[in-house]
Amino acid sequence: MPAFSIYGTTIKQAIWPGSDIWRFFKNDVKEIAVDPDSGYRNILVVITDGYIYHADSKDNDGNRYAYILPDLFGKYGLRNDSRWEERMEKLDFGLICKRSDLQALEVLVLEVSPSGKHRNDEDIIRKIMDKWFAEMKVKRWKIVNSDLPEFTRQRVEGFFQEPVVE
Repeated sequence: MPAFSIYGTTIKQAIWPGSDIWRFFKNDVKEIAVDPDSGYRNILVVITDGYIYHADSKDNDGNRYAYILPDLFGKYGLRNDSRWEERMEKLDFGLICKRSDLQALEVLVLEVSPSGKHRNDEDIIRKIMDKWFAEMKVKRWKIVNSDLPEFTRQRVEGFFQEPVVE
């Protein structure tokens, strides 16, 4: 499958700057992934471990960032705290939002696989992405963790087949 060869090639690279998911949404997503013809569903599938990073995207504005990295969760005291959600809201912690015009876009995020040492990172990542997609006014989204390929396939098919409420 092509995805596996892309993945394999990426892993073999000695230097990997990351994939700039944040900047793609900031600058290019509407032009590349949204067809203005309302007769089409605009579905973007993002494959990521959940930690969003690129060497050239290190912007931050207060408690908002252009990236999600594990060290931020420690810095803001979100790990090992049963009230982490409340803390996130109070701090307005999350990704910088630079647009709010994605009402015609649906996003499926696959293969979220947080650090094995910090299992609740997945919950934090989901909360950050949920907030970001809501702020960008994404029509519909789903965030799926890493799983057996058969289950991932079922989730993708389910997302595509699920009726969209207008």
